[in-house]
Amino acid sequence: MISDAIEIGRRLKLFKEIVGHGRWLPWLDEQFGWTDRTALNFMRVYTLATKSEKFSDLALEDLAVPLSSMYALAAPQTPSEAVAEILEKVRNGKRFTIAEVRDTIARHKGLDDFDIDYDSEDDDWFTRYLVAKQLVPNGGNDDIQTPGYLANQIVKHFLPLIDVKNDLVLEPCAGKGAFVRAFKASGIKNIITCEIKNGRDFFDYDRRVDWIITNPPFSQMREFLKHSYEIANNVVFLTFTAHVLGMRARLQDMNDAKWGMKELLCVPTPSKPWPQSGFQVCAAHLRNGWRSAKVTFTAI
Repeated sequence: MISDAIEIGRRLKLFKEIVGHGRWLPWLDEQFGWTDRTALNFMRVYTLATKSEKFSDLALEDLAVPLSSMYALAAPQTPSEAVAEILEKVRNGKRFTIAEVRDTIARHKGLDDFDIDYDSEDDDWFTRYLVAKQLVPNGGNDDIQTPGYLANQIVKHFLPLIDVKNDLVLEPCAGKGAFVRAFKASGIKNIITCEIKNGRDFFDYDRRVDWIITNPPFSQMREFLKHSYEIANNVVFLTFTAHVLGMRARLQDMNDAKWGMKELLCVPTPSKPWPQSGFQVCAAHLRNGWRSAKVTFTAI
């Protein structure tokens, strides 16, 4: 019952003040066997109920929102617009499923197309939404250019593996040309580019290439990976490690395509507008047919 959760949250806030910060976690464990996160969920629901005018004329015992979804609504990172939309519809008689609450939050975060696996064995779906929020910059704007110095460093690192005279290298998101300039400076002869803003869509390109080296759009990462598996022998994506290693569906895609992770070249996070999320940025080298369990970790 939502009303019970609100009352539990009220009492927890009171006892947290009484117990004090240094004793709070041991007290939670001794009394309930709870973590701080469990208590936070209840306290945030209480805070939402007391601060939101949308609660004022709702019968809490009949609130048609699953309790687990109330935790998500009460989280500080949830857009107020999502909370308002859901509670307004509840007031008008709408009954929400957990999936509908998730989708509403995702839509207001600009994550409609982000490939989150709701049926994952990991039931912490809201954490995945927060991860997605931090990995998709500027509300979904993927026009985040690669600094020239970083493109040069990445190409120089992988150059010993590239046959500069014969290999065909594709830059599918040419943007302002940082990687293309790095290819040319490194002596790579056969270069192909795509750039959707110039009318050449990567997903329409079907010629076989030896290498794809790019900074792909984060919100289309899975689609870019899957198409790359179909046309390339090697892929180097400048991205966050979580984009290639942190999601089960993407690892399954890689395995199904009989590709493997060969190397993660860890690099410092470029300055804004790159997301300053705390996640490790890397140039991830994936190879067709690479079935070794060994992944090399290197750093610039």
